[in-house]
Amino acid sequence: MTLRVETFAGTPPAGWDKDVETVGGSVFQSSAWARFQCAVQGSEPVFIRATDASGAPAAVVLGLFRRSRHPVLGFFLRWMETASYPVAAGDDPDLVTRMIRETEGAARKLGCARLAIGSNLSGDSRVSLSELGYSTQERAEFLVDLSADEDALWSAVKKDQRDRIRRLARDGVEYEWTTSLEGLKALSTVRQTALERRLERDQGFSLPSDDGYYELLHRTLLEPGAARLLVARQQGEVVAAILYATFAGKAYSIFSGSTEGGYKLSAQTGLFWHAVTTLKREGFRVLDRGGVPAAAASEEHELHGIYRFKHRLGTTPVRCFSGEKVMNPLKDRISRLREMVR
Repeated sequence: MTLRVETFAGTPPAGWDKDVETVGGSVFQSSAWARFQCAVQGSEPVFIRATDASGAPAAVVLGLFRRSRHPVLGFFLRWMETASYPVAAGDDPDLVTRMIRETEGAARKLGCARLAIGSNLSGDSRVSLSELGYSTQERAEFLVDLSADEDALWSAVKKDQRDRIRRLARDGVEYEWTTSLEGLKALSTVRQTALERRLERDQGFSLPSDDGYYELLHRTLLEPGAARLLVARQQGEVVAAILYATFAGKAYSIFSGSTEGGYKLSAQTGLFWHAVTTLKREGFRVLDRGGVPAAAASEEHELHGIYRFKHRLGTTPVRCFSGEKVMNPLKDRISRLREMVR
């Protein structure tokens, strides 16, 4: 196949999001995700697109380039990452591999120390990063095929979780989709409660401390329609919330949390089922409840409880591999030394 591969730095080419949808991409290749990462991390987006002889899109990848703001260190401390694998029409593994090579080329031109390939919504890839020279980490993501019959989806949920969903209704828990900034602030509150609860079990996770973070989320993802927030209320009080990144019929859980009361109610279970039913009826094809390290499948792992919870919701665990590859050995050594010192 004769292909034309183009790279666009900073600004996406005309029709980018439509091209992403055409080849089967997700929010992680979208222009909205690029704007979000630019606002939050200061990343500079790199849009790479392959088109066939007729000009139709064949594959896309979104790279996120970062460098130190220090005038001297910025020459050495440079990285590129992607949130997911490149996406190619028909899931062509040869074309995905070529786009990974194109991304490596872009990273080298930008003087990057290393390139990281993320695995969000990439569990069905037939490309092996380890065979391409990447050091890899295995994850498990928990997917629901929303094309299945609703009765089948309900039956897939384990009985204890179905009982909790019914009990939540009896306890007066109600669900609401919202795009409001106030809703995001409620998410911030329940995430903080969840963080404190996990820290008691040595299961801490990253939580932005900047009050403006949720305003950025609102402006770059919710307002453009690239994310939707679902909250659970009891007697008017938000007891749990979950934020889904949404694009092209795919929903991916990126943040969630519950108050102590919401945790005891198992409100996240009710949120999940409400998301399944409403997104299915709206024509979504895939719901991804997010991932954990693959090792969490073991009962001895500290995150096994989260693994077990997500699996018992009727999801299918899917193996996926993220990877990292050195682009410039000298810069990589300097970068890692800097990280050790910090």
